[in-house]
Amino acid sequence: MTALKRRLPRFARRIGRVTSEAGAALHDVLDVLGRRYPLAGVVLSPTIVQGEDAPESLSDAIQRLDARGDVDVIILARGGGSAGDLWAFNDQGLARAIAATRVPVVAAVGHETDVTIAGLVADVRAPTPSAAAEMAVPDVAELQRRIASHRSVLTGGMAARLRDSRQRLDASGTAFSPATVAVRVSGARHRLHAARAGLLASAQGLRRHRQTLEASRARLEALGPLATLRRGFAVAVRGGRVVASAAGLAAGDSFLMLLQDGDVECRVLRTRRR
Repeated sequence: MTALKRRLPRFARRIGRVTSEAGAALHDVLDVLGRRYPLAGVVLSPTIVQGEDAPESLSDAIQRLDARGDVDVIILARGGGSAGDLWAFNDQGLARAIAATRVPVVAAVGHETDVTIAGLVADVRAPTPSAAAEMAVPDVAELQRRIASHRSVLTGGMAARLRDSRQRLDASGTAFSPATVAVRVSGARHRLHAARAGLLASAQGLRRHRQTLEASRARLEALGPLATLRRGFAVAVRGGRVVASAAGLAAGDSFLMLLQDGDVECRVLRTRRR
């Protein structure tokens, strides 16, 4: 049965009441609804709550409310009485009418100790009619307190964000003031001049190094073997080494004679030293 229970609406716009017009339960429900949540409309579906005709009258009253289509919750209420007085709320037809409603039903029949089939079948069972009214609607005073608390939090948060935004705006205004911009531009100009001077100095140093390298290359070429070959001389090489003396060769040895335009493979017939 618990799985079939429907939740009560959080903010009911219209509340249906099934009770006797002459009973105290009607006045109790009206007092609580008017005090807790006067925004909700109330629709009375009068009924007989005791006697042989009560079960059918109760069922008809519930069905009339449910058929309207504009009721969000139904309160079935009756004040205390003897077991015989409350016997109409144990009727099977009434139980079926409660279970068939489109909207949830709150049953408040008798006192807290009184148990009826109608109370068991209803979506919510309340100990008294006044308690049923309290369950059906929120407390507007509590809602107002919560709204005021949320408003205070939101207002404080918005004020804090506004202060932060104003501080950032002031800081941005200072950062982009004419005087600040002029100082930054002057500093950037000085850094640019320094970078340009450094670049010119680096270029001059590079030219000096290039000149030194060219002079070294010219000296190397002048002293190297290729310059000697271009002047008409030849260089004897044996085993990958230059033969600098006749003592380095013997009869029958082979060696290469390097010339300006190539090399010649030679063989020693004889050696003669000065």
